[in-house]
Amino acid sequence: MGILKTVAMLLLALIVPACQAAAPDAPTLADVLSVPEVGHPGLSPDGERVFYTVKVPDWENNRYDTEIFVVKRGETAIALTDNAEGSSTDPKWSPDGRFIAFMADRGDGTQIYRTSVTDQAGGGAEGREVQQITAWPGGLLSFEWAPDGKHLALLMVDWPDPAIAERAAQYGEFEILDESPLTASLWLLDIEKAIAAGGAGPGPGNGLRRLTSGSEFSVSVFSVDGFRLSYSFSPDGKTIVFSHGQNMMVMGSIHSNISLVDVETGVVIHLITSESWDETPLFSPDGRQVLFTRTVIDDWLADKQLVLVPAGGGEARAIDIDHGSARDTQPMLLDWTEAGIAAFFQNGTTQQAHSIDPLSGEDAQRVSRVTEHTTAWPVHKAELMHWTTPDGIDIEGILYSPAGLAAGAPAPLILVLHGGPRAADNMRLIRDQEYPVSQWLAQGARVLMPNYRGSTAYGVAFRKLTLKNIGLAESIDVISAVDEMIAAGQVADNRVGIAGHSWGGYLSAFLSTSTDRFCVASVGSGITDNRINYILSMAGVAKEGYLGSYPWEEPELWDRTSPIHYLSRASTPTLIQHGDGDTVVPPENARELYQGLKDMGVPARAVIFKNTGHNISRPREKLAWMQQNLDWFTPYLWASSCADRAMN
Repeated sequence: MGILKTVAMLLLALIVPACQAAAPDAPTLADVLSVPEVGHPGLSPDGERVFYTVKVPDWENNRYDTEIFVVKRGETAIALTDNAEGSSTDPKWSPDGRFIAFMADRGDGTQIYRTSVTDQAGGGAEGREVQQITAWPGGLLSFEWAPDGKHLALLMVDWPDPAIAERAAQYGEFEILDESPLTASLWLLDIEKAIAAGGAGPGPGNGLRRLTSGSEFSVSVFSVDGFRLSYSFSPDGKTIVFSHGQNMMVMGSIHSNISLVDVETGVVIHLITSESWDETPLFSPDGRQVLFTRTVIDDWLADKQLVLVPAGGGEARAIDIDHGSARDTQPMLLDWTEAGIAAFFQNGTTQQAHSIDPLSGEDAQRVSRVTEHTTAWPVHKAELMHWTTPDGIDIEGILYSPAGLAAGAPAPLILVLHGGPRAADNMRLIRDQEYPVSQWLAQGARVLMPNYRGSTAYGVAFRKLTLKNIGLAESIDVISAVDEMIAAGQVADNRVGIAGHSWGGYLSAFLSTSTDRFCVASVGSGITDNRINYILSMAGVAKEGYLGSYPWEEPELWDRTSPIHYLSRASTPTLIQHGDGDTVVPPENARELYQGLKDMGVPARAVIFKNTGHNISRPREKLAWMQQNLDWFTPYLWASSCADRAMN
């Protein structure tokens, strides 16, 4: 289904039939999930055009379709791509602004394509020439334009060791743990040669040349920031600075260092060698310095640093950015231009961009209106809620109340806990990512999203309050919020539910097993047994994590911070949802919790989503996930009373 047809269907509200009875002006689950997501904006070098992506669900093919739009100043946006086979993502302007290169999967893995944007005639993607640049088996991970506009830097996964395939031919297939972890390498691509060859793939004459060896310098793939690539060109295009670790696994990335590779010779020079997590490097506009972000592993919850080092080598020094009144100083590096260093950070429930030098102050021009139809939906009340815990910690959260509900009126309460925990909730129009918040509000419930201790955006000391006390520490914040709302008469008949995904799922499992304060719970992709998760997860951490030890060193600590430890006292009806391919929080966590609840006679339902990782990535499964939560919570919070439960 093309993007133009999809957007038209969205605007006509004909995507899919309503999934449940609702007032004519209230959105259904499908309505909420069908709201287009606009993102990845990019200003052309001349400042006259902006591209952005629009992501919508393709219900027929059960996938999300992302396509690229471009708008010229003062004109109407047009669709730059319309990929029937898959999505078009990660657009980047060529240095001269004539082209946009982007990544797309058209049935042969994720490859790079190029299209001209200097002529917008033709009304959009149809008829526009698109040239395929790469044809690499299995696709590639990312790319960056060289300053000359004639080359690209590519990041690709290295092929498995051929010796393993040769061994299998003689001895059969088996795995030796940690024998050959995946690595990634940088390559340089001559664009015109690649296009002439029909796309750069294996073989001679394809314009593709390897720059780094993954076995020595595995380019970082996992990033705390997620805003920038792990490599960038020098302004003259002669050098690429990149961060690298041991392999592509999380634990192989956290001791990343910074090096330079000469584009012509492929010679690699170490620039930064440390025991820290150094990432997202980029050159200064004059090419004389390199800026990167640093997480000190021995104090990994401290503020992230911005570090400068001479490009020719020398002493590195951390620099300060004046964050004004911000409570958090966790900068995420965006760019370094003549105007200064741009960084993004979250201050409490607000998000801010900051620069060492003042920004231009020019008014932003709105270029997309794909979510305009949501203005007709009911407007529920959103406000900041502040409370102080019994141990004296100030907490805030976002409290949503149904439209028309009086401030002091009693209503069911549902707490939705964010993941991370290095994250924080902020106010947004559409909140339904994993849970049916709009429907719960329409049913008359309040929804509270607490930024419990350990959340980012509240400073170093706040982030460190959960060290060696996870689960137990956050529980104080959540329960004290419930107590305060009950005391204020805002909770009807002890009707309180709890839900969360990832770290929020861990906390939901912890609170619903260790206390009897909740009538109903939902655990999404959550850790239930710290020991199991450490052993099986590709992101399992021990000494470098919140428990600061191996489970064999402090077994009592690992037990009392695991929800499974409290199963003998569990009584909360619990919905468990998990992906069968989750490598971050393996599904064994879900199976153990479900078996334990069954053994204790506690109502439980476990749903294992097929071919699904840590996050739901397909619209039908996301719709099912949300509908299952709606169905699970309704009889406990509305059709029956929680007042009979002995809440302590």
